[in-house]
Amino acid sequence: MADDARRTEERGASTSGAIPAADATAETDPGRLSTAPSGTTSSTTAAEEGLTAVEAREAIEFDVLRNALLHTMRQRWFDALHRWLMFLIVLSGTAGVATLSVDLVGPAVFAAATSLFATLDLVLDLRPKARLHDDLRRRYYLLMAEIAAVPTADAATVAGWRAAMLRLTAEEPDLYRVVDCVAYNATVRSLGRDPGHLLVIPWWRRQLGHLWTFPGFDPPQRRELEQDKENPPASADH
Repeated sequence: MADDARRTEERGASTSGAIPAADATAETDPGRLSTAPSGTTSSTTAAEEGLTAVEAREAIEFDVLRNALLHTMRQRWFDALHRWLMFLIVLSGTAGVATLSVDLVGPAVFAAATSLFATLDLVLDLRPKARLHDDLRRRYYLLMAEIAAVPTADAATVAGWRAAMLRLTAEEPDLYRVVDCVAYNATVRSLGRDPGHLLVIPWWRRQLGHLWTFPGFDPPQRRELEQDKENPPASADH
C-alpha cells in the first residue's frame, strides 16, 4: 500500500491526458500537451476537465500509447543488459579467453570479474523485470486495440478506458521520468502532433534515464523555448 501511494504521488494529481490537437484550447496555455507523468491516478471526468468527447478520446489514446512505448523501452533496455551480461559470462568461460585473461590480469581478478557479471544479473533481477515490462506493454497495446475498435465513444466509454489504464498503472514499478519523457516525444511523433510540443531533454539525462528515476523532472517544450527566444524577459530597471 505504501508503494502504491508513493507511485501515485510521483505520477502527480493532475490529469495526464494530453490534448493532442495543436489548436486545443486551454485557459492557461492553449495548445500545450500535458507532460505530467503518464498513468496519472486522477479521477477527474472529461466534463470536469472541460474537454469535448473527441478531445477526451484523443487524450486517453495519447496516454495509452505513451505508456505502451514507455514499457517497450524499459523492456528492451533490461533485455539488452541481460544479454550483454550473459555474453560476458559465456565468453569468460571459454578456454581461450580464460587463458588469455588469466595471463593478462591474473587468476584472482579474472575469477572476480566472472563472478561479478553473474552476480549483477542475479541481483538486478533483469529477466523478471524485462518480463514485467513486456507484459505491461502487451496489455497497453490490447487496450489501444479496444479503443480503436470503437470509432465513436461517449463520455462513459472514455471513462471506462481511463479506469482500465489506471488499473494497469497500479501494477507498474517505479516511474523513470526521463524515459517517460522520451516516450512522450515518441508518441508526439507517432501521432503526427505539432513538433513544437516535443520536450527538450538534456543529452546527459538521456544517458542516465534508465539508471535514475529523476523524480520531479519537468523539461520545457520546444515551442516554449522558441517563444522565450522571441520574447525575452525584460530586464528590471534599477
